[in-house]
Amino acid sequence: MIRHAIVEVFNFFIELSRKFGVNKLQLARKFTDSIKSWTGSHSVPFIPIIHGFKIRELSWADYLVGAYELETTRLFEKVIEDSQTVLDIGADYGYFSLLSAKIIGTDGKVFAFEPNAERCEQHLKKNILINNFKNIEIVQKAASDKSGHSKYFVESGSLLYDKQKMTG
Repeated sequence: MIRHAIVEVFNFFIELSRKFGVNKLQLARKFTDSIKSWTGSHSVPFIPIIHGFKIRELSWADYLVGAYELETTRLFEKVIEDSQTVLDIGADYGYFSLLSAKIIGTDGKVFAFEPNAERCEQHLKKNILINNFKNIEIVQKAASDKSGHSKYFVESGSLLYDKQKMTG
């Protein structure tokens, strides 16, 4: 019921954005910021299903649009084949790891690279478990074209992470 009302308001604002040439992404961010101030969270307070996968900690913006990176999802479905090995670099909460695991089947393997320890424990691992995939291995490391150690920072004000500085 509440989702329906929020989606109706969101769609109204999207229609206004089309008429007045407002950037849809900026509008979605403003809208989700308003929802955050109302609910206290950028994430929906339940586990929604996106493209057949249960996703914990999904952002309000992704939930309201009803899809997650639709163009990239279509590309994955086109390019990835049964029994392949897939590297998901920056796995985040694991949507593309889940999608890849489904496509490659039990004979394939997904390596989900995510350097953020909290993200791995609180979201990635749980999303893999609630979707019952056994062909995904979490690698809690950053990936690069060079060996060594480096510092990295999570974007301040990101929808996915609280403000934090990370070292890897």
